[in-house]
Amino acid sequence: MVKQTSDLEPFIEVIDNLLIERGFTQSGLQQYRATMIDYSNQISVRALNYGNIAKANGMFVEITHEHVRSAALSIARSFGFPVKSKWFIVAQICEYIAMAAAGLGGGYIDKQWGTTTFILGLFIATILIVIRLTQAKGE
Repeated sequence: MVKQTSDLEPFIEVIDNLLIERGFTQSGLQQYRATMIDYSNQISVRALNYGNIAKANGMFVEITHEHVRSAALSIARSFGFPVKSKWFIVAQICEYIAMAAAGLGGGYIDKQWGTTTFILGLFIATILIVIRLTQAKGE
């Protein structure tokens, strides 16, 4: 059995025997405990935040079923959202720089370096935009 208590964390009890009967291994039990405690802590903190937002000034916090339900839904909504890599952000910055270079080159299209900068900037920006949009469709 695992019991965890503190001021912000709720009481959690995991009954190992029942889980072992259902086929949990020792590593499965450890992961289950950690997940249950983490989820319980998250829902507790979020419900408390929702209760604090909803309370009137000078009144005590009351955590209702709606606060707990909202906390659970906000956690559930966060599952499965793709996390953008740092490279995605770098590529998007490079896309903006390439578009700026194309714009600068377009202003000096009558000069050799302006034409080259315009074509190169436009080409690189187009490639980066296509990559970004195709990656976004796949997520």
